[in-house]
Amino acid sequence: MSTGSPHKPPPSAKDPSVKDPSVKDTSVKDTSAKARSAKDNIKNLLKQLKNYWGVLTFTIVYMIIASQLLGTSCIFRSVTGVPCIGCGGTRAGLALMHGEIKESIYFHPLLVPVIVILMIYLALYIFRGKKTAKILDKALLIIVIAAIILYIMRMILLFPHTEPMTYNYESVLGRIITAIKN
Repeated sequence: MSTGSPHKPPPSAKDPSVKDPSVKDTSVKDTSAKARSAKDNIKNLLKQLKNYWGVLTFTIVYMIIASQLLGTSCIFRSVTGVPCIGCGGTRAGLALMHGEIKESIYFHPLLVPVIVILMIYLALYIFRGKKTAKILDKALLIIVIAAIILYIMRMILLFPHTEPMTYNYESVLGRIITAIKN
């Protein structure tokens, strides 16, 4: 005869709604840690962006003043008359803001892909943090190579007779050449 108490099953074996206290539930902690991490990443991103507000403000003011004084917001084009690698980017952005995607791609084919890549990067940064820096480095390298190839193609196919790759005769160099010819 056994005088000991019978073996009791753990509470979770009797009722599935009762959890065994010896087993820790990490799903709640993981979710809250991920949310906290995403919030921290957003805060870090906003801190980093604050460093660029001055540059962004200067760029916008410069573009407004330069476009009024020089007829274009591009220093390279206003001095040499030759379109730069980003020529058409402002018009592409304005067209995109008006929902005219085809026109945006016409003015600068890389604007839409660059925006998509930046949006993907921001999403990755928010959820993965600084681990995404290597991804951005690779993406930026691809964008730079694509921009150079596109610029060469546009200069061969469109320059100097098709917008936005036209020659600016009002540029400093254009005025000097005109003055020498006359």
